[in-house]
Amino acid sequence: MAGLGVATSGWPGAGLLARVSGPPAYFGLHPFIEAHPEAVFIRKTTAARKNDLDGKKQEAFELARRIFTLRHTPGIPLSHKFAIKPNLTATDGTGLRYAIITDPYVVEGLVAGMRQVGIGAESIYVRDGLWLDQPGIGYREMAQRSGAHYDDSESRDPASKECPDGVVFRRTKYLGPFNYPDCHLLNVSKMKAHGMGLTLCVKNL
Repeated sequence: MAGLGVATSGWPGAGLLARVSGPPAYFGLHPFIEAHPEAVFIRKTTAARKNDLDGKKQEAFELARRIFTLRHTPGIPLSHKFAIKPNLTATDGTGLRYAIITDPYVVEGLVAGMRQVGIGAESIYVRDGLWLDQPGIGYREMAQRSGAHYDDSESRDPASKECPDGVVFRRTKYLGPFNYPDCHLLNVSKMKAHGMGLTLCVKNL
């Protein structure tokens, strides 16, 4: 490779090649996933057991490493915000062991994968509900380890949306930065979410 670099340094197009092959500036999904929006992908994990914390985090990191990409062609600018929606329900007095929540170690692995692609921690938000924190479920600690926003006030202002044809509500609130300009949703449903990994986590967004 070093020899190739020396050999091409005098090539008239070398400067153009350097400009084209500079650091990718856009974030996207694997091309096969984007080409098949109707598909469902199933990945068998190798975590030894349900409480294998490092194993779950590593599996989520490997998943993120396979589905998230950088690209030169237009996609999502790395400067945009990314809001992760786990499922944080039925947690009062139950703690992490019994709560109906998306596993924080899985979310941490996804955050690590996004950061490796090139998204800064300051652009990643973990939100569910209008509360600041739900103690005992591990998300505050996860945010401290990963650097993602969770129990701070950054982009947390609730906004209202009119629902003129609504049956139950004619107006509903949602939490920032969901639905903000230049913000993208990552819906996470895994493990202790209604007892399975297929719950409709964004049914109320």
